[in-house]
Amino acid sequence: MAGTSAGDRILLLGQDEARYGAFRSETLDGGRVACCLSVGADPETPAGAFKGNPDVPNEDALLVIAHEDRVLLAVADGHYGTYASHTLLQRLQDTVEAPPASPAALARLLREVARPEPGAPPRAATTLLAVVIRYDIRAGFGYSFGDSTCLVLGGPRSGQPLHRHTDAYVTPQVRESLASERAAFFELDLPEGGLLAAFTDGIDECHYRQPATSLGTDQFNGLYEQSGPDPARYADALAQAALDGVSGSPGGQDNLALVVVGG
Repeated sequence: MAGTSAGDRILLLGQDEARYGAFRSETLDGGRVACCLSVGADPETPAGAFKGNPDVPNEDALLVIAHEDRVLLAVADGHYGTYASHTLLQRLQDTVEAPPASPAALARLLREVARPEPGAPPRAATTLLAVVIRYDIRAGFGYSFGDSTCLVLGGPRSGQPLHRHTDAYVTPQVRESLASERAAFFELDLPEGGLLAAFTDGIDECHYRQPATSLGTDQFNGLYEQSGPDPARYADALAQAALDGVSGSPGGQDNLALVVVGG
């Protein structure tokens, strides 16, 4: 079900936030995790040319499942409609009881939720960024398909992406599209007082398809200096900055899904 939160888990789908210029903000896991979802700020955005249904303009989605010493988070940016992003995260929500304990287990999980479905839109595809954090050892791992981004605030590479972007997008009805070999795999350490941020390209391309005039490392670190290690404060500040734009350039020109985890 869209917009559901049960215990220490939450699934937010595009239809859960369709107000232009605003974002939905939620926290869970005792405040260690915060998330934001927005349709963007501009109903006349050039991104609209690629929407599958103009009446459902928010094609992004996010999922968080926290259990004991681990948290699984995922963000997805759908292309040509909501089907791929929403179906994939809904299936993960329905399948996962506890976050996977290893990269191999996460890779198996992602492949297992793909299955054929009659009537699926033929062009539907999505990015997928899935990350597991272990609080006890302050470390984690993840897989990224497409151009969503994961980074850590604090530490030697603060504000820099942990992985490369790829042109390998996924479809929930094709298991081979979710093969780990197609993804960018990464590992991470979460420093004391640090944050992890995972987001779709409505953040680092808030000026549509113009990363040079969108939020980047300088802005990510500057907001971290202001918010400190508070996941909710950082998530809200980053989402608002994406809607506002950078140094007079347009912002809010695409949907955004954002998850922030603190140590």
